[in-house]
Amino acid sequence: MNPPQIFSDGVLRIEVASRSRMMRSLLERFLDFRPAGKGAGTVRTRFSLEEADPAPRRRGRSSIHRSSVRWSGQREIRSGCFGSCAARAEVDLAGGSVRGTWSGYSPRVKERLLQHLFTLPLQRMLCARGWYFLHAALTEDRGRRVLICGPAGAGKSTMTVVLAKHGFNPLSDDDCFIRRTRAGVRVRPFPTKVGVGEPLFRRYSELRRDAVKRFRYYGKRRVSLDALGRRPSPVERACAAILFPAYRPRSAPALRRLPRSEALRRLLKATLIRLYPETEHDLLCAFFEFTSRTPAFELSFHDGCWEDLPAMVRSLWAIR
Repeated sequence: MNPPQIFSDGVLRIEVASRSRMMRSLLERFLDFRPAGKGAGTVRTRFSLEEADPAPRRRGRSSIHRSSVRWSGQREIRSGCFGSCAARAEVDLAGGSVRGTWSGYSPRVKERLLQHLFTLPLQRMLCARGWYFLHAALTEDRGRRVLICGPAGAGKSTMTVVLAKHGFNPLSDDDCFIRRTRAGVRVRPFPTKVGVGEPLFRRYSELRRDAVKRFRYYGKRRVSLDALGRRPSPVERACAAILFPAYRPRSAPALRRLPRSEALRRLLKATLIRLYPETEHDLLCAFFEFTSRTPAFELSFHDGCWEDLPAMVRSLWAIR
C-alpha cells in the first residue's frame, strides 16, 4: 500500500489514500500546495479513492454524462456516469471523510472524474464547516487581495498570469473559499495549478518549460503557481476588491464600479454551485456581507491591452 498523499496549507489538511497510480498522478498535477509538516492542518479531511473491478467496456464512444445525489443519515452519496466511466463517492460529513470508487476510466473524462470524486466532496465537507466555495481566482499586491470572479472563459486565468508577470502574488487560479468571522468575511485560496491557453504561451514563451508535461485540464495546460512567482502569504485575509473581468475584443479597456446589488447577483451567478438547507442562511449572509463591505468592479479588456491591466488593477486602491 502506498503511503497517503498529504496536501496542506497549514490550516487545511487533505489526506488521500489510493493505490491507483493514475489517481495519484492526477492529484499531483492538478493541486499546487506547498510542502507542509506532517502534522500541519487543523481542518482535516480524508479520502480513500480506489478503482473498482473493471466494468465491461462499451463499444464506441458515449457522450452521456449524468450524476445524482442522495442522502443516508449524515452521509451524502454521489453517483455518476460519464460516458464509459462510472463513479461513486460516499461523503461522511460528520467524520470528514470520503470513500470513492470508479470503473471504466478513460482519459477523456478525467476532469469529470476528478470533480466527482474529489472537488465536489471536498467543497461539500468544507461547506458544512462554514467555508463556502467561490469559483474565482485570487491574487495579491502588497498585502491587498483581489478576487477575480466570473464564469468559465471570462478571463480569470489570463488576468492571473498577466498580473503575476507584473509583480502580483498569484494565490489560486479557479477555487477560493470565504468564511465569516467576528472580524468580517475572510477569503482563503485553494491552490491549484493555473490553466494557461495558447495565446498566453505565445506572449510568455518561458512558461512552456514550466508547464506540466502531458497533462491538460479542460483543454488548458497547467503551470505551477511557484513558476509564476508565488510568495508566502497568510492563509486567510480580508479582500480589498472584487473584480469581474469582461473580455470585449472590440471595446477599449475600461474600469467600472458596480452597485452592491449587481455585485451580489454576479457573484451568486458565477460561483454558487448548490444551496444546502442546513447552511443556506449562513451562506447567503456571508455573500451579502462580503459584497456590502468589499467594492466591486467590472474590468473590460482585450488581447492588445494586457500591459495596461496591472496599472488599472492598482488604481482600485485609490477608489473609495
